[in-house]
Amino acid sequence: MLLLQQPAYPVQYLIQTQLNVPVRSIQFDPHDIRSSRPGVEARWVVKYRNTADVSKAIQSGLLVDTDRLVFYQHNDVTTRETAAYRNYMEVVNAHAVIAASADNVVRGKLKRAVSSGRCHSRRLRYYEAN
Repeated sequence: MLLLQQPAYPVQYLIQTQLNVPVRSIQFDPHDIRSSRPGVEARWVVKYRNTADVSKAIQSGLLVDTDRLVFYQHNDVTTRETAAYRNYMEVVNAHAVIAASADNVVRGKLKRAVSSGRCHSRRLRYYEAN
């Protein structure tokens, strides 16, 4: 039994019985669908009544069968995901710049090769004519 595949009520029940903290709301976040990447684990967004309950959940975690699940602050997760996305976009942009500069270098070499070939062919015609 994986926590991420359970309906909201059993998840809420596990949190309330194991941690002994009330849950204000719980919402499933299908991260694998939003990111369009299969294999990315989905998650639950749990709202507690106060910061003491949040701290208790973060410190204790949740035991499901033999798996210990960890709670994180939503702001921390969002910050990490935003930083990861920005890093990814920097890499994509850097690859685009490298590819564009490589294309320009190749174009420049081709242009020089073609123009030098024209010069050689003109010289050949000159020498052949004389």
